[in-house]
Amino acid sequence: MVLIKILIGGCASVVLILTAVAWSLYRKRHIFEFAKNFNSFKFYPILGNYLQLRHTEIIVGKNYNLQTETSNKLLEEMDVIQKYMGDNFTIGSSFGYIFQLKEFVANGWSVILLLNKIKSFLSNMVDFRETELKKCPVIDSKLSFLDAMLTHSDLFLPSVTCKELNIFVLAATDTTGTALTFTFTLLGMYPEIQEKVYEEVITEIGRNTPIETDHLPKLKFTERVLLESMRILPPVPVVGRYITKDIKVGDKIFPKGANVFIYVLALHHNSKYWPNPEKFDPDRFLPDEIANRSPYCYIPFSGGPRNCIGKTYAMMSMKVAVANVIRNFKISSKYKSIDEMEMTSFITMRTKHDIDCHFSPRT
Repeated sequence: MVLIKILIGGCASVVLILTAVAWSLYRKRHIFEFAKNFNSFKFYPILGNYLQLRHTEIIVGKNYNLQTETSNKLLEEMDVIQKYMGDNFTIGSSFGYIFQLKEFVANGWSVILLLNKIKSFLSNMVDFRETELKKCPVIDSKLSFLDAMLTHSDLFLPSVTCKELNIFVLAATDTTGTALTFTFTLLGMYPEIQEKVYEEVITEIGRNTPIETDHLPKLKFTERVLLESMRILPPVPVVGRYITKDIKVGDKIFPKGANVFIYVLALHHNSKYWPNPEKFDPDRFLPDEIANRSPYCYIPFSGGPRNCIGKTYAMMSMKVAVANVIRNFKISSKYKSIDEMEMTSFITMRTKHDIDCHFSPRT
C-alpha cells in the first residue's frame, strides 16, 4: 500500500470517506455551467468544483468561504499528484516499486510541494473551524465530520485530523466526480434509459421542487442506473489489500505480508457473473437479480470490513446531482459503445480525451 501511504503521509488509520450526511441542494450556478458549451468538453472539472465546494460545506460548515478559484487550483494540484502516482505505479511488475521509488527520487519533489500545499489548505480549514467552535460551541448531537473530531481531541491528534481530511478531499471529490462523469455520458448514449430516469424524477419529485432526503429512496430506477454505470465503468478500476495472514484460495496460497490487487474492471466485465457484460442494463440491479449472485461480483466501493464507509453518502450525492441535471437538461453523446472511449488510470479511471457529452436545456 505504498501508493496510499505516499498520498496521505504515512498515516495507516485514515478513514477513507465520511459516512452518510445530508447533501446540499444542487445550485443553479453549477447546473448551468453544463449548458455553456455544446461541443465535447472537460466537464469533470465542473463536477469536481461543485463537489469540492459541497464537501467543504459538509466538513467545515457554510461559514467557510471557499473561493471557486481556490477550489479549481486544489483540483488541478490533486490531478497532478494522481497522474504522477498513476504513471509510476505498475501492477504486476516485479520491479514496480523499484521503478516507482526511482521516479520519486527524480521527480517527486514537485509532488511533495503540491502535497504540502494541500495539507496547508486543510490545516487552515481546521484552524478556521476551531476558532468558530470557540465562539459558538455546537450543541447538536449530530456533529459534522470535522466538529466530531475537534470535540474529541483526546482521540484525534491535530496531525491525524488533517490526514483524515486529506483522504476525504482526495477520495470523495475524485471518485464521485468520475462516477458522475461516466453516468451522464452513458445516459447520453442511451436516450431511452435517460427518459425513464427523467420520468421517475418528475413523478417522484417534480420539476422545481427542492430535493429532500426523503425523496431519495423513491428514485429506485435512478439508483439502478448509477449502480450499473459503476459496474460498466468503475471509478476505481483496481483496489488493493495488504494480507495479514496466509489465505488459501482454491489451490493457491496468498502469503502473509503480500500486497494483493483486485482488478475491479475485469471482475465487472466477467461474463461468468454478468451475461452480455458490455450491455448497459440497469435491471441487473433489480432485487431478484442481486439475490442470484455473490455480493463480491460487484465491488465499486470495494468489499468486506475495509470497504468504503462513505458509499451511502456517495449514492445520496450522486442521486441529487443526476436528478437535478436530468430535470433541467437533455443529454446526448455520439458514442455507440464504451469501446470508443480511450481510458487511462490516474488512480481513478479517466478518459485520455475530452469526453463527448452534450447538455441542452429542457424547455
